[in-house]
Amino acid sequence: MAESTSVEPEKEPFRCPICLERLNSPRYLPCLHTFCEVCIQTYISSSTTRDENDEFNVINCPVCRKQVKEPENDIPSEGLAKSLPLNKCVTTTAANSETESVVNCLFCKRKNETVSANHWCKSCAEPICDECKDFHARVPSLQCHKIVEMNNTVKWNEAIEIDENCAIHKGKIVDIFCRDHNKLCCCVCFANQHRRCTNFDSIDEIVMNLDKSDMTEKLESLSSLHDCIMELQEKNKKQTDALCASKEDICSSFAEKIEKAKMLIDHAHEQWHKRFELGHAQYTDNIEVVSDELKRFNTTVTEAKAMLSSVLKSGSDRQIFLVHWKLHYQIKDHFHRLKALKIWDLAASYIFETKQLDDITEPMKFEDVIVVKNHCDATQRISLIDKSLFFGTGLPSPQQWLASKDLMKTNFKKISGFETEGNVYFGIFIDDERAIISSETKKSL
Repeated sequence: MAESTSVEPEKEPFRCPICLERLNSPRYLPCLHTFCEVCIQTYISSSTTRDENDEFNVINCPVCRKQVKEPENDIPSEGLAKSLPLNKCVTTTAANSETESVVNCLFCKRKNETVSANHWCKSCAEPICDECKDFHARVPSLQCHKIVEMNNTVKWNEAIEIDENCAIHKGKIVDIFCRDHNKLCCCVCFANQHRRCTNFDSIDEIVMNLDKSDMTEKLESLSSLHDCIMELQEKNKKQTDALCASKEDICSSFAEKIEKAKMLIDHAHEQWHKRFELGHAQYTDNIEVVSDELKRFNTTVTEAKAMLSSVLKSGSDRQIFLVHWKLHYQIKDHFHRLKALKIWDLAASYIFETKQLDDITEPMKFEDVIVVKNHCDATQRISLIDKSLFFGTGLPSPQQWLASKDLMKTNFKKISGFETEGNVYFGIFIDDERAIISSETKKSL
């Protein structure tokens, strides 16, 4: 595990989901969950498996369980963590919030030395001392790094504005947003995968008109989502307690009848009890699995909430936009995998009929306890918190013709309609003469 750097939770929003301490050398997986470099390396070393076709090594994210393929290059397993991208947003945002306190040079810290940092290297995304600044000037490969004084507020705010590197193309920065696919991309991504797209903007253009109030609303939605998950967790606990109490009541009642039947039903009682115990363990284990998955999803939500809250407080508009879209993809991706899990049919109560015991005349197999199942509505409740978290884009982009129309004065004529099995939430305008309008209450188009 990473070196312990315990801090009060309210003062440190960026925590490693593995060691639960402050993130140390934060590295993130393709699913965007961030861990200490040492922690994720330990996890990789102990959890790497082969894929279903036994073609390559994979790991599952400790938080969302998304499968991650190991790099195909010749990186030794003990060095995989270092090959993961460094989460500069966490580093710089945390550093920005600590500028009024003492910040130590990370270069010197790696030599087990404690030296106060007076400068910030934008390229390294780390605080450095005077000596390490001079070292940058002497090393050719470091001479191009931009270094500013940390006590100069203006230059510091400029330096904290980091470029987001493309996770696919090394050395390229994310500078384009494709509205057709709702994707952040670099120039190479855009040329290779979005050459036919017509609806796109540079990030610089978007952040010029970025409305932070939308992000504040998203932060409030994340808070509501967190509260919803905690409520679901408490509900699951009560449900488990109720099942256990019901189980004890049934077992007690059954045992009394067994005593009356004496030796004739001893064997049947033993077999029945084993079946019931196994079934009960399975049902309660299923609830624990749901609770565990919700806990993992809550970790994603909590991290997203902390990240968005911190970047709204200390980050630049560019960072706010980038973090918003990364969190949007992360939560949406995790939620869809959560919803797809076949774990939501949970035991709600037990029913047991005792008439068979009263009518026993010969050895027989007793009826198993009847399990009444209710479909767990956790994913539906989560979906209703903020539909834009999972279904919307957050950046509406109407067509030119639509922007000029007054829909309140437009007369619509119904051509056709049909009911749908799932929910739909938005009207989709095809052209200036026809439109598809959804009805959420009647589930129809």
